[in-house]
Amino acid sequence: MEAPALAIMVPLLIRGLRHNETPIKRKTAVIIANMSKLVNNPADATVFLPRLLPGMKVRPHPLAAAAVACRRRGCRAAHHSDMRCR
Repeated sequence: MEAPALAIMVPLLIRGLRHNETPIKRKTAVIIANMSKLVNNPADATVFLPRLLPGMKVRPHPLAAAAVACRRRGCRAAHHSDMRCR
């Protein structure tokens, strides 16, 4: 990926990161991760990073943190209807 291609893609990726639906944000993050692997010259990407990074900041949901803690203890929270670790 070179700077001209990034200049076209970055506004679309920013729009995807600002979308209200979580699946769209996740797909956008995957695209950004895959595109970052294709950049040959890091100087090309450095111009666009300040615009993309704020959208990549994760704000965890309280239930997600509880589910991660539950998984670490070895239980299967996905099978529980109330999402509490027992």
